[in-house]
Amino acid sequence: MKLLFLIPYVFVPPSLGNHNLTFNLLKYVSDRAECDLAILIDNEIDREIVAKRILKEFPNINNIFFFEKPKALIRLLYQIQGCFCGFHPAIARYKSTKLALWLRNCCTIEQYDAIHFDLFYMAQYRQYCPAIPTVLVASDAYSMAANRIRSQTSHWQLAVKYYINELVLKNYERRIYSNFDLVGTVSPIDTQYLSKILPNSTIKTIKIAIASEFLDRPIARSNTPKLLCTFTGGKQVVWEAVGQFLDDCYRRIKPDRPQIQLFLLGRNIQAAKWQKLLGNRSDISLSDRVEDYMSFLSQDWIYIYPQTNGSGLKTKVQQAMAVGLPVVGSPEAFAGLPIQQGKEGFICHSPEEFYRCIDCLLSDRALREQMGRAASDFIRKNFSREVAGAQILELYRETIARYSSTNLENNNVNNESCITPSRSD
Repeated sequence: MKLLFLIPYVFVPPSLGNHNLTFNLLKYVSDRAECDLAILIDNEIDREIVAKRILKEFPNINNIFFFEKPKALIRLLYQIQGCFCGFHPAIARYKSTKLALWLRNCCTIEQYDAIHFDLFYMAQYRQYCPAIPTVLVASDAYSMAANRIRSQTSHWQLAVKYYINELVLKNYERRIYSNFDLVGTVSPIDTQYLSKILPNSTIKTIKIAIASEFLDRPIARSNTPKLLCTFTGGKQVVWEAVGQFLDDCYRRIKPDRPQIQLFLLGRNIQAAKWQKLLGNRSDISLSDRVEDYMSFLSQDWIYIYPQTNGSGLKTKVQQAMAVGLPVVGSPEAFAGLPIQQGKEGFICHSPEEFYRCIDCLLSDRALREQMGRAASDFIRKNFSREVAGAQILELYRETIARYSSTNLENNNVNNESCITPSRSD
């Protein structure tokens, strides 16, 4: 099997959730299929260095093709053009005429068995690959995510913004995703949502593989565990969710356990806003990064995820479970992670449930260890590279076979409809 991967960014090293999806998928697939990569890259990035990094991690990759992302002025023109089509402006950041031309001229069924489109940004290139099986790994249902954020925001200006986002994203999903032979999401909720708006498309849930390095890591257990909460801090609803946790849950825990420490780790932190929320409290630490996240995670934490917005599988939750931490989270925290309540984690629907579950774990070291082991076993069984990789390879094969079968049926219909006139002597 020979595959072409269209990737919107440099994914080595894997620093984000979607990077992890691509990285771990390729770790498995590139050892079992011939793979070429076409990667969009910023102009200032050294392509030779990036290629060396990729080949160090994936020595079996055949070819790597780089295509430059549009510069500021060109990107603005693409955004204006996209607005007339009702598309989200973010898509313009990944529009490359050179990549489009290359796909049109070079990608044929004779050259590749299938093309893997990584994330919704790359779906725009489907039109340049008309005669080849195509798989879009969309990751999340982004219009659903916008809908959730809109429904939770208390500011009407933000609600209008997210409503517009929802409309343009849904328009893109309906118009572009329907052209793919297979669309993959990382959570059953996202799959169900896209299946409703794309009833004639094949939508499947795919697994995000976990790196083996997260499994079987020793944790230095203690009698005084700490609380860890991670988040992406750029959105108002996230700030409000963490604030609610502090007010309704952590505030009740602290008086009975004055030595407890809470660590908040988030991306896109707006320092002034968070400082106003936290004040000068010495028991709460806030940071936007740590040097070695894997080692940082391998401490005696109780991992907390109070957010209820967004979509898709939460890779930070998955990683915490893999390491062996007990996780307390909202239902959205465990999207795509069908755990058993109370065994592999605690699913909480209210601040009161958060408080009771965290208090229970703080009081019972044996329970923390037992739940952590069960969580790690759950991730190993369901999301190892071997399990997730075998699934995506099978989906490639099914898509290729379905495409070939459909083409054969169409050819037979065309042949039957062609009537050869009889000749009379």
